[in-house]
Amino acid sequence: MMTIPDFLAYQPTGYDICLCHGGGCPHRALCLRYLAEPGNRQDAFGTPPVDQEGNCTEFRDAREPFRQALRHSAIEYEAYLLATQGATYADCLWRLAQTDLRLEQLYDSPAATAPLAEHEIRDCAYSSWQVCMIPIHELHWIMAERQLVLRALRLAAGATDA
Repeated sequence: MMTIPDFLAYQPTGYDICLCHGGGCPHRALCLRYLAEPGNRQDAFGTPPVDQEGNCTEFRDAREPFRQALRHSAIEYEAYLLATQGATYADCLWRLAQTDLRLEQLYDSPAATAPLAEHEIRDCAYSSWQVCMIPIHELHWIMAERQLVLRALRLAAGATDA
């Protein structure tokens, strides 16, 4: 799997974006402006551009670039491992819902490790089932991709991989 420094090496940094030191920003662990390494001459915000509600006006979400940066082989391997576990379609939907909720939780609070409520997972899984009804091998692929993204973002946030 691609490491955080390897991933950031592919990102537009240097003179392309203004970096951020993070300060008390609740979204810094998911922001490219915070994660990127500064170049020789680099602009950065003096204070994080966070409003009184905690919203950053200059947030650059790192999740989509992480998804794009993941190597096909890493996703394929993770999907293979998921497929060989013999989980039912319902189990896969449940795990996908857990992963989606963890990604959402990490976005809301990078340091959050609170357990997910069972009813939230059930509602999310049911919603996914109603919307997608995709073949299980495609579900394995989606789960693998999201789990790798979650793992990379949790590492970037300094959280342990649970």
